[in-house]
Amino acid sequence: MTRSTIPLEHHAQVARFARADIPASRMAQPVEIARCVCCPFSDEASYVNGPSLAADGGVLARLASRV
Repeated sequence: MTRSTIPLEHHAQVARFARADIPASRMAQPVEIARCVCCPFSDEASYVNGPSLAADGGVLARLASRV
């Protein structure tokens, strides 16, 4: 957790949103976001070119399924 996210995790309205609207049912941990940022720049992604990655716990996938 960071200083800016600790209050959000304990805020009742945000907790309800996470449980109801985020398929992962929780807020991301900072290390999870960091891994998403670092991966495209690693040697393992040497063939990746201009990725667009949604680190949102499945929110966009859920929204797309409703269209």
